[in-house]
Amino acid sequence: MNKRCWLIAMMLGALLLPLAALGEAGRKAVYLTFDDGPHPNTDKVLQILEEYDVPATFFTLGMYVSVYPERTKAIADAGHLLACHSYSHNYETLYASGESVLAEIRA
Repeated sequence: MNKRCWLIAMMLGALLLPLAALGEAGRKAVYLTFDDGPHPNTDKVLQILEEYDVPATFFTLGMYVSVYPERTKAIADAGHLLACHSYSHNYETLYASGESVLAEIRA
């Protein structure tokens, strides 16, 4: 998945996440999230989620999306929500300024 496709997927995720939070009033809910992936154990996580028919949100890092594009695609193909958790998640550079946060997301 190239950077442009990844950014579009992340932007769509940001738009859809609030919709996923809408539910029946008074009904308890748990939202399962996985951060800083994808990585080698993503395949096993997807297998377990499928086995139990559990949806999840994956907050991905762009640098790992570049390394594991097939795992990123598998997350989306399984119907889970993809969301951006920055490109590198390097706190020193990520939170240096407002512009640096935007640069990480655009990377």
